[in-house]
Amino acid sequence: MSEQPKQYQPNNTTILLNDLDKALVKNTFANKLDLLLLLRKSLLQGEMNQEEKNTFINFSKELVVALRKQFLPTINLENPAAQLIDLWATVHVRDRKVEEAWLEMEARRILIDYLEERFAFLEGKGEGKIKLIDLEYDRSKSKEQAFIDLLARNTIINHIDVSMGILWSVANQPEEKKEDIEEKNKRKSTK
Repeated sequence: MSEQPKQYQPNNTTILLNDLDKALVKNTFANKLDLLLLLRKSLLQGEMNQEEKNTFINFSKELVVALRKQFLPTINLENPAAQLIDLWATVHVRDRKVEEAWLEMEARRILIDYLEERFAFLEGKGEGKIKLIDLEYDRSKSKEQAFIDLLARNTIINHIDVSMGILWSVANQPEEKKEDIEEKNKRKSTK
């Protein structure tokens, strides 16, 4: 058995995926770093040949829903207490002037719209309008627009990279042995 490159940290899981989602991720990406990197390439608008693009046709609707939960979470009222999150929840607005917070809010809107477009692409619904390369720093833009675009670009890249690490960790998490699960449950019941 060949050892997978240690590109992503193990045991870095998330609350956004339920057990069924985790099983879909594991069945799709376990020991398939190349497939996960192809997903990243797609989400970051890397050049892909037709064969690479066709790879996503085989993704089940359930898998795409699970991936959406990780990359584009929405408030899910079924989550346990203290586990409600969406991409707006992490915008830093407290103790900031409106002008400062507004810049970050505009950048976050671009992140969300960008991810919506990328998931539409994965679902075969077209390329979308937002181009990552257009969000790079450009002196011809106003200071505000240059700031918003660059913040959006950097947030998109970081968000996708962190989410990829989580998916890799979930996909390659070792299966718990039946005896270990029983022992863990036994310890919980004696508390």
